[in-house]
Amino acid sequence: MQNHQTIVIQQISRNRSEQIAYYRYLENEQVSVPELVRSLADHCQEQGSGRPVLAISDTSGINLDAHRGRLKEEGVGVVGNNRDLGFFIHPTLVLDAQDGFPLG
Repeated sequence: MQNHQTIVIQQISRNRSEQIAYYRYLENEQVSVPELVRSLADHCQEQGSGRPVLAISDTSGINLDAHRGRLKEEGVGVVGNNRDLGFFIHPTLVLDAQDGFPLG
């Protein structure tokens, strides 16, 4: 991912077999989203330790109301008009302040 500057599986895979391996890993019941997030956060913290970094943040509302009735509403909140089904996301990109290299 770091070499290709993308997280799109089709772009980081050298061949179809590698794509399948990535998807199998991500769909493995022993791999959890919280564990992936923790691992990425730990790696970012290690990479940024002792150097100036830029943390670029954004907030976006993801509106899923058009999919109401086709997805499980459990765990999903409301956005926009306080009635539409959706959630907010707060991604942050951490860059090396000197050269702009993405750290996490």
